[in-house]
Amino acid sequence: MANQTAATRGRGRPLGEVHAALLQAVRELATPEQGPTLREMAHRACVGMAAAKSTAARMVRNGWLVILRTKRVPYRNKPVAEYGIPPERIRKAKKGAGGALLAAALSGWGMPCASDDGGGNGA
Repeated sequence: MANQTAATRGRGRPLGEVHAALLQAVRELATPEQGPTLREMAHRACVGMAAAKSTAARMVRNGWLVILRTKRVPYRNKPVAEYGIPPERIRKAKKGAGGALLAAALSGWGMPCASDDGGGNGA
């Protein structure tokens, strides 16, 4: 396990905002047929291309993203990479746990908070 980074072991500095935004963009844009390009990820994540390029390269190097394939696009002479999340990084929910968690969350919906004294504006 010598080649794991601090972020993958759960220690060290927390992941940055650009990292989190790009990861979310890949989750939203990826389909079984194709993965998002760097430009598509940056656009969806609302980050600049320079920040997206350096962060995506680091994410590939550290195993957070993989390059699935390349494709030709009209805005570039060279093929561009399509990115995806490796299978070991995709969170798998325990079978049946989602329904129980949702039921627990919804059971308290509309009930007053424990700290709410009923005064409305807190005065």
